[in-house]
Amino acid sequence: MNEKEARKPGIIEKNDVRLGFLGYCKKGEYTATDSTSGAALFDEEIIKEDIRSIKNKVDFVVLSLHWGIELSEYPSPEQVEMAHRLVDAGAEVIIGHHPHVLQGIERYKRGLIFYSLGNFIFDNYAGKVVYKRMWEKRKQGIVAVIHLEKENLPTYLSCIAFLRE
Repeated sequence: MNEKEARKPGIIEKNDVRLGFLGYCKKGEYTATDSTSGAALFDEEIIKEDIRSIKNKVDFVVLSLHWGIELSEYPSPEQVEMAHRLVDAGAEVIIGHHPHVLQGIERYKRGLIFYSLGNFIFDNYAGKVVYKRMWEKRKQGIVAVIHLEKENLPTYLSCIAFLRE
């Protein structure tokens, strides 16, 4: 309904494990304001504040981040540094999206970082992709399978890769 609501975590409990889920989007037509609905604003200080507010209520904090450079196959150095700072602030899993192509997976301290899962459901005809190689890369994606168990690090078990037509 508004920015305050957008910043509220989704908390799920399964098998005695409490998972706190927070999601953020870069500023634009999709971000919430005081009077309009939308996603929480992607701002590092806001994200850290939200992590601190739920850290003692959950076993794992998972972030969904709309970030990165579209069609870039690698996260920027700034993204990597920010991901590390967010793990240092208490996030255990970071799931990135926006580049529309696959990017790397990294274990950093207690955290597991998926910089971009690629495309899952997205119009491949959207935007102007002029390089054939990148057109093909936009058809790829993964679904990550992560094991979360109290007192242990998040474990990346496997992924389901797919190629869309």
